[in-house]
Amino acid sequence: MDSAKQRVDEVVGAVKNNITMATESGLRVVRQYSDEGRTLALRTLNEANSEAGTVLRNAWTSFIELVQRLKSSAREVLDPSVLYEELRIFFRDEIARNNAFAILIGLGFGTTGGFMLGMWLARPHLPTPIMKSIASTSFRDPDNVVVCQTAVPQFQSASDILVRVRAASLNRIDRRIAFGYGRTLRRMIRTYNSTYDPELPLVLGRSCAGIVEAVGTGSKSGLEIGDEVWLATHWYEPGVASEFVVVPETRVSRKPFLIGFEGAASLPYSGSIALNLLDSHHLNEHTCKGRRILVQDACSPVGCVITQLVHKWGALVAATCHTRSVPVINNLGGYRKFDFGCAVQYSVRQNNKTTELAAIKCQSR
Repeated sequence: MDSAKQRVDEVVGAVKNNITMATESGLRVVRQYSDEGRTLALRTLNEANSEAGTVLRNAWTSFIELVQRLKSSAREVLDPSVLYEELRIFFRDEIARNNAFAILIGLGFGTTGGFMLGMWLARPHLPTPIMKSIASTSFRDPDNVVVCQTAVPQFQSASDILVRVRAASLNRIDRRIAFGYGRTLRRMIRTYNSTYDPELPLVLGRSCAGIVEAVGTGSKSGLEIGDEVWLATHWYEPGVASEFVVVPETRVSRKPFLIGFEGAASLPYSGSIALNLLDSHHLNEHTCKGRRILVQDACSPVGCVITQLVHKWGALVAATCHTRSVPVINNLGGYRKFDFGCAVQYSVRQNNKTTELAAIKCQSR
Protein backbone atom coordinates (compact mmCIF):
# COMPACT_ATOMS: atom_id res chain seq x y z
CA MET A 1 0.00 0.00 0.00
CA ASP A 2 2.82 2.29 0.90
CA SER A 3 4.64 1.41 -2.28
CA ALA A 4 1.61 2.24 -4.40
CA LYS A 5 1.22 5.59 -2.70
CA GLN A 6 4.86 6.35 -3.23
CA ARG A 7 4.58 5.50 -6.92
CA VAL A 8 1.56 7.77 -7.35
CA ASP A 9 3.48 10.61 -5.68
CA GLU A 10 6.36 10.06 -8.05
CA VAL A 11 4.04 10.16 -11.09
CA VAL A 12 2.38 13.38 -9.87
CA GLY A 13 5.75 14.97 -9.24
CA ALA A 14 6.93 14.00 -12.71
CA VAL A 15 3.78 15.54 -14.27
CA LYS A 16 4.32 18.75 -12.29
CA ASN A 17 7.93 18.89 -13.42
CA ASN A 18 6.91 18.39 -17.05
CA ILE A 19 4.22 21.11 -16.80
CA THR A 20 6.70 23.51 -15.20
CA MET A 21 9.30 22.83 -17.87
CA ALA A 22 6.72 23.30 -20.68
CA THR A 23 5.57 26.60 -19.17
CA GLU A 24 9.09 27.92 -18.87
CA SER A 25 9.84 26.86 -22.45
CA GLY A 26 6.71 28.70 -23.72
CA LEU A 27 7.58 31.83 -21.78
CA ARG A 28 11.11 31.67 -23.11
CA VAL A 29 9.83 31.43 -26.71
CA VAL A 30 7.38 34.32 -26.22
CA ARG A 31 10.09 36.45 -24.63
CA GLN A 32 12.43 35.67 -27.50
CA TYR A 33 9.92 36.61 -30.19
CA SER A 34 8.97 39.74 -28.29
CA ASP A 35 12.59 40.82 -28.08
CA GLU A 36 13.06 40.14 -31.78
CA GLY A 37 9.96 42.17 -32.71
CA ARG A 38 11.01 45.11 -30.54
CA THR A 39 14.48 45.00 -32.07
CA LEU A 40 13.02 44.94 -35.59
CA ALA A 41 10.69 47.87 -34.83
CA LEU A 42 13.52 49.93 -33.38
CA ARG A 43 15.71 49.15 -36.37
CA THR A 44 12.91 50.18 -38.78
CA LEU A 45 12.21 53.40 -36.87
CA ASN A 46 15.87 54.31 -36.82
CA GLU A 47 16.19 53.70 -40.56
CA ALA A 48 13.09 55.87 -41.27
CA ASN A 49 14.39 58.67 -39.08
CA SER A 50 17.72 58.53 -40.78
CA GLU A 51 16.12 58.72 -44.29
CA ALA A 52 13.81 61.63 -43.27
CA GLY A 53 16.74 63.41 -41.73
CA THR A 54 18.72 62.93 -44.90
CA VAL A 55 15.86 64.36 -47.01
CA LEU A 56 15.45 67.34 -44.69
CA ARG A 57 19.17 67.98 -44.67
CA ASN A 58 19.28 67.84 -48.46
CA ALA A 59 16.28 70.24 -48.77
CA TRP A 60 17.80 72.71 -46.32
CA THR A 61 21.15 72.55 -48.14
CA SER A 62 19.40 73.23 -51.47
CA PHE A 63 17.49 76.17 -49.96
CA ILE A 64 20.68 77.67 -48.58
CA GLU A 65 22.38 77.28 -51.96
CA LEU A 66 19.40 78.96 -53.70
CA VAL A 67 19.50 81.90 -51.29
CA GLN A 68 23.24 82.26 -51.89
CA ARG A 69 22.73 82.23 -55.65
CA LEU A 70 19.96 84.83 -55.36
CA LYS A 71 22.18 87.04 -53.25
CA SER A 72 25.02 86.76 -55.72
CA SER A 73 22.65 87.44 -58.66
CA ALA A 74 21.17 90.45 -56.88
CA ARG A 75 24.65 91.83 -56.25
CA GLU A 76 25.50 91.39 -59.92
CA VAL A 77 22.25 92.96 -61.11
CA LEU A 78 22.50 95.90 -58.73
CA ASP A 79 26.11 96.48 -59.53
CA PRO A 80 26.19 99.74 -61.56
CA SER A 81 29.02 98.58 -63.74
CA VAL A 82 27.25 95.32 -64.63
CA LEU A 83 23.97 97.16 -65.24
CA TYR A 84 25.68 99.70 -67.44
CA GLU A 85 27.35 96.92 -69.44
CA GLU A 86 24.04 95.12 -69.96
CA LEU A 87 22.32 98.32 -71.13
CA ARG A 88 25.21 99.11 -73.44
CA ILE A 89 24.93 95.66 -75.02
CA PHE A 90 21.14 95.99 -75.28
CA PHE A 91 21.31 99.41 -76.94
CA ARG A 92 24.28 98.53 -79.06
CA ASP A 93 22.96 100.09 -82.31
CA GLU A 94 20.18 102.23 -83.79
CA ILE A 95 17.97 99.26 -84.63
CA ALA A 96 18.10 97.98 -81.04
CA ARG A 97 17.23 101.42 -79.70
CA ASN A 98 14.30 101.75 -82.09
CA ASN A 99 13.05 98.30 -81.10
CA ALA A 100 13.29 99.16 -77.42
CA PHE A 101 11.42 102.43 -78.00
CA ALA A 102 8.68 100.58 -79.90
CA ILE A 103 8.41 98.05 -77.08
CA LEU A 104 8.04 100.78 -74.48
CA ILE A 105 5.41 102.57 -76.57
CA GLY A 106 3.51 99.31 -77.02
CA LEU A 107 3.64 98.59 -73.31
CA GLY A 108 2.36 102.09 -72.56
CA PHE A 109 -0.55 101.85 -74.99
CA GLY A 110 -1.35 98.31 -73.89
CA THR A 111 -1.38 99.26 -70.23
CA THR A 112 -3.53 102.33 -70.88
CA GLY A 113 -5.94 100.41 -73.10
CA GLY A 114 -6.24 97.59 -70.61
CA PHE A 115 -6.90 100.02 -67.78
CA MET A 116 -9.58 101.87 -69.77
CA LEU A 117 -11.22 98.60 -70.86
CA GLY A 118 -11.26 97.38 -67.27
CA MET A 119 -12.84 100.62 -66.08
CA TRP A 120 -15.46 100.39 -68.83
CA LEU A 121 -16.30 96.78 -67.94
CA ALA A 122 -16.42 97.61 -64.24
CA ARG A 123 -18.74 100.59 -64.69
CA PRO A 124 -22.16 100.31 -63.03
CA HIS A 125 -24.84 99.30 -65.50
CA LEU A 126 -27.62 101.79 -64.86
CA PRO A 127 -31.07 101.10 -66.32
CA THR A 128 -32.02 103.23 -69.32
CA PRO A 129 -34.49 105.96 -68.24
CA ILE A 130 -37.83 105.68 -69.98
CA MET A 131 -40.83 107.93 -70.45
CA LYS A 132 -44.37 107.76 -71.82
CA SER A 133 -44.93 108.88 -75.40
CA ILE A 134 -47.64 108.93 -78.06
CA ALA A 135 -46.00 106.95 -80.84
CA SER A 136 -46.65 104.89 -83.94
CA THR A 137 -45.59 101.26 -83.50
CA SER A 138 -46.08 100.22 -87.15
CA PHE A 139 -46.93 101.68 -90.55
CA ARG A 140 -49.71 99.24 -91.52
CA ASP A 141 -52.06 98.68 -88.61
CA PRO A 142 -54.91 101.24 -88.42
CA ASP A 143 -54.60 101.17 -84.60
CA ASN A 144 -50.85 101.71 -84.66
CA VAL A 145 -50.84 104.92 -82.55
CA VAL A 146 -50.57 104.03 -78.86
CA VAL A 147 -49.22 105.35 -75.59
CA CYS A 148 -45.97 103.44 -75.06
CA GLN A 149 -42.66 103.71 -73.23
CA THR A 150 -39.64 105.14 -75.05
CA ALA A 151 -36.13 106.10 -73.99
CA VAL A 152 -35.56 109.58 -72.57
CA PRO A 153 -33.69 111.62 -75.23
CA GLN A 154 -30.10 112.63 -74.57
CA PHE A 155 -28.19 115.80 -75.41
CA GLN A 156 -26.62 115.66 -78.88
CA SER A 157 -24.76 118.98 -78.64
CA ALA A 158 -23.80 121.51 -75.98
CA SER A 159 -26.48 123.94 -77.17
CA ASP A 160 -29.46 121.57 -76.78
CA ILE A 161 -32.27 122.21 -74.33
CA LEU A 162 -34.27 119.63 -72.36
CA VAL A 163 -37.96 120.47 -71.98
CA ARG A 164 -40.57 118.76 -69.81
CA VAL A 165 -43.66 118.72 -72.02
CA ARG A 166 -46.89 120.01 -70.48
CA ALA A 167 -49.01 119.96 -73.67
CA ALA A 168 -48.48 118.74 -77.25
CA SER A 169 -50.49 119.04 -80.45
CA LEU A 170 -51.10 116.59 -83.29
CA ASN A 171 -51.49 117.91 -86.84
CA ARG A 172 -52.78 116.39 -90.05
CA ILE A 173 -49.22 115.61 -91.05
CA ASP A 174 -48.91 113.30 -88.02
CA ARG A 175 -51.62 111.04 -89.45
CA ARG A 176 -49.64 110.69 -92.66
CA ILE A 177 -46.40 110.13 -90.70
CA ALA A 178 -48.10 107.35 -88.73
CA PHE A 179 -48.69 105.54 -92.03
CA GLY A 180 -45.13 105.91 -93.33
CA TYR A 181 -44.82 109.44 -94.69
CA GLY A 182 -41.16 110.53 -94.66
CA ARG A 183 -39.92 107.02 -93.89
CA THR A 184 -37.38 106.99 -96.73
CA LEU A 185 -35.89 110.34 -95.71
CA ARG A 186 -35.54 109.23 -92.10
CA ARG A 187 -33.73 106.08 -93.23
CA MET A 188 -31.31 108.17 -95.27
CA ILE A 189 -30.62 110.44 -92.28
CA ARG A 190 -30.07 107.42 -90.03
CA THR A 191 -27.48 106.09 -92.52
CA TYR A 192 -25.28 109.15 -91.96
CA ASN A 193 -26.20 109.84 -88.32
CA SER A 194 -25.78 106.91 -85.95
CA THR A 195 -27.34 108.85 -83.05
CA TYR A 196 -30.64 109.27 -84.90
CA ASP A 197 -33.60 107.67 -83.14
CA PRO A 198 -34.70 104.18 -84.27
CA GLU A 199 -37.48 103.91 -86.82
CA LEU A 200 -40.07 102.43 -84.45
CA PRO A 201 -41.69 103.39 -82.21
CA LEU A 202 -41.95 106.80 -83.90
CA VAL A 203 -43.07 109.59 -81.58
CA LEU A 204 -45.72 111.90 -83.10
CA GLY A 205 -46.56 115.55 -82.50
CA ARG A 206 -45.05 118.57 -84.28
CA SER A 207 -45.27 121.23 -81.56
CA CYS A 208 -45.55 121.44 -77.82
CA ALA A 209 -45.26 123.70 -74.79
CA GLY A 210 -43.54 122.98 -71.52
CA ILE A 211 -40.96 123.93 -68.90
CA VAL A 212 -37.19 123.97 -69.32
CA GLU A 213 -35.57 121.15 -67.32
CA ALA A 214 -31.92 121.54 -68.39
CA VAL A 215 -29.88 123.86 -70.59
CA GLY A 216 -26.71 122.89 -72.48
CA THR A 217 -23.45 124.51 -71.44
CA GLY A 218 -23.02 126.04 -74.90
CA SER A 219 -26.51 127.49 -75.21
CA LYS A 220 -26.77 131.22 -75.96
CA SER A 221 -30.57 131.44 -76.00
CA GLY A 222 -30.80 133.04 -72.56
CA LEU A 223 -33.25 130.41 -71.35
CA GLU A 224 -33.04 129.19 -67.77
CA ILE A 225 -34.37 126.21 -65.88
CA GLY A 226 -38.04 126.77 -65.07
CA ASP A 227 -38.83 129.00 -68.06
CA GLU A 228 -42.11 128.33 -69.88
CA VAL A 229 -41.39 127.73 -73.56
CA TRP A 230 -42.97 126.54 -76.80
CA LEU A 231 -41.31 124.83 -79.72
CA ALA A 232 -41.80 123.04 -83.04
CA THR A 233 -39.95 120.32 -84.92
CA HIS A 234 -39.60 119.29 -88.56
CA TRP A 235 -41.90 116.68 -90.07
CA TYR A 236 -39.03 114.27 -90.80
CA GLU A 237 -37.77 114.27 -87.19
CA PRO A 238 -39.14 112.42 -84.15
CA GLY A 239 -42.13 114.16 -82.60
CA VAL A 240 -42.60 115.89 -79.28
CA ALA A 241 -45.69 114.15 -77.85
CA SER A 242 -43.77 112.69 -74.92
CA GLU A 243 -42.85 113.56 -71.34
CA PHE A 244 -39.45 114.99 -72.27
CA VAL A 245 -37.95 116.34 -75.47
CA VAL A 246 -34.45 117.57 -76.41
CA VAL A 247 -34.30 120.22 -79.15
CA PRO A 248 -31.72 122.69 -80.47
CA GLU A 249 -31.89 126.16 -78.99
CA THR A 250 -32.92 127.64 -82.36
CA ARG A 251 -36.31 125.88 -82.24
CA VAL A 252 -37.45 126.91 -78.78
CA SER A 253 -38.43 130.26 -77.26
CA ARG A 254 -40.38 131.62 -74.34
CA LYS A 255 -44.12 131.32 -74.75
CA PRO A 256 -46.41 134.33 -74.22
CA PHE A 257 -47.33 134.65 -70.57
CA LEU A 258 -51.07 135.08 -71.23
CA ILE A 259 -51.42 131.88 -73.26
CA GLY A 260 -51.88 128.55 -71.50
CA PHE A 261 -49.86 125.48 -72.28
CA GLU A 262 -52.66 123.90 -74.36
CA GLY A 263 -53.12 126.98 -76.53
CA ALA A 264 -49.39 127.52 -76.88
CA ALA A 265 -48.86 123.92 -78.00
CA SER A 266 -51.23 124.35 -80.96
CA LEU A 267 -49.51 127.39 -82.49
CA PRO A 268 -45.79 126.88 -83.28
CA TYR A 269 -46.01 124.39 -86.16
CA SER A 270 -49.21 125.62 -87.81
CA GLY A 271 -48.22 129.23 -87.21
CA SER A 272 -44.84 128.70 -88.90
CA ILE A 273 -46.52 127.19 -91.98
CA ALA A 274 -49.08 130.02 -92.06
CA LEU A 275 -46.40 132.71 -91.94
CA ASN A 276 -44.45 130.91 -94.67
CA LEU A 277 -47.54 130.83 -96.91
CA LEU A 278 -48.28 134.51 -96.32
CA ASP A 279 -44.70 135.42 -97.10
CA SER A 280 -44.74 133.40 -100.32
CA HIS A 281 -47.89 135.33 -101.41
CA HIS A 282 -46.33 138.66 -100.33
CA LEU A 283 -49.07 139.29 -97.79
CA ASN A 284 -48.31 141.28 -94.67
CA GLU A 285 -49.74 144.07 -92.55
CA HIS A 286 -48.87 146.60 -95.25
CA THR A 287 -50.25 144.80 -98.32
CA CYS A 288 -53.43 143.16 -96.95
CA LYS A 289 -55.48 146.25 -96.16
CA GLY A 290 -58.53 146.48 -98.43
CA ARG A 291 -57.77 143.27 -100.34
CA ARG A 292 -60.18 140.38 -100.76
CA ILE A 293 -58.57 137.07 -99.90
CA LEU A 294 -59.91 133.54 -100.33
CA VAL A 295 -58.62 131.02 -97.80
CA GLN A 296 -59.17 127.42 -98.83
CA ASP A 297 -59.61 124.88 -96.02
CA ALA A 298 -59.88 127.64 -93.46
CA CYS A 299 -61.00 125.18 -90.76
CA SER A 300 -57.55 123.59 -90.64
CA PRO A 301 -55.00 124.78 -88.05
CA VAL A 302 -53.06 126.66 -90.71
CA GLY A 303 -56.23 128.14 -92.18
CA CYS A 304 -57.38 129.39 -88.79
CA VAL A 305 -54.10 131.23 -88.27
CA ILE A 306 -54.16 132.79 -91.76
CA THR A 307 -57.81 133.84 -91.41
CA GLN A 308 -57.10 135.64 -88.14
CA LEU A 309 -53.95 137.34 -89.39
CA VAL A 310 -55.26 138.69 -92.70
CA HIS A 311 -58.49 139.82 -91.01
CA LYS A 312 -56.47 141.69 -88.39
CA TRP A 313 -54.37 143.27 -91.18
CA GLY A 314 -57.53 144.72 -92.77
CA ALA A 315 -58.38 142.23 -95.53
CA LEU A 316 -61.82 140.93 -96.42
CA VAL A 317 -61.65 137.15 -95.97
CA ALA A 318 -63.64 134.56 -97.89
CA ALA A 319 -63.16 131.03 -96.63
CA THR A 320 -64.02 127.46 -97.58
CA CYS A 321 -64.81 125.16 -94.67
CA HIS A 322 -67.11 122.43 -93.39
CA THR A 323 -70.62 123.39 -92.47
CA ARG A 324 -69.98 122.56 -88.83
CA SER A 325 -66.99 124.95 -88.83
CA VAL A 326 -68.94 128.00 -90.02
CA PRO A 327 -69.41 129.48 -86.50
CA VAL A 328 -65.67 129.19 -85.85
CA ILE A 329 -64.80 130.94 -89.12
CA ASN A 330 -67.32 133.69 -88.32
CA ASN A 331 -65.59 134.34 -85.01
CA LEU A 332 -62.18 134.37 -86.72
CA GLY A 333 -63.19 137.12 -89.15
CA GLY A 334 -64.42 135.42 -92.33
CA TYR A 335 -67.18 137.45 -93.98
CA ARG A 336 -68.19 134.89 -96.62
CA LYS A 337 -68.12 131.14 -96.31
CA PHE A 338 -68.31 128.37 -98.90
CA ASP A 339 -69.16 124.80 -98.00
CA PHE A 340 -66.76 122.17 -99.31
CA GLY A 341 -69.65 120.56 -101.19
CA CYS A 342 -70.15 123.57 -103.45
CA ALA A 343 -68.00 124.60 -106.41
CA VAL A 344 -66.30 127.89 -105.71
CA GLN A 345 -66.51 130.47 -108.45
CA TYR A 346 -66.14 133.88 -106.95
CA SER A 347 -65.30 137.17 -108.57
CA VAL A 348 -65.78 140.69 -107.34
CA ARG A 349 -66.44 143.62 -109.59
CA GLN A 350 -66.33 147.16 -108.39
CA ASN A 351 -66.70 150.26 -110.60
CA ASN A 352 -66.74 147.96 -113.70
CA LYS A 353 -63.24 146.77 -112.82
CA THR A 354 -62.17 143.31 -111.67
CA THR A 355 -60.95 143.46 -108.09
CA GLU A 356 -57.83 141.36 -107.33
CA LEU A 357 -58.61 138.17 -105.43
CA ALA A 358 -55.76 136.36 -103.64
CA ALA A 359 -56.42 132.67 -103.00
CA ILE A 360 -54.45 130.79 -100.41
CA LYS A 361 -54.67 127.02 -100.22
CA CYS A 362 -53.95 125.83 -96.71
CA GLN A 363 -52.49 122.36 -96.36
CA SER A 364 -50.41 121.06 -93.53
CA ARG A 365 -46.92 120.18 -94.61
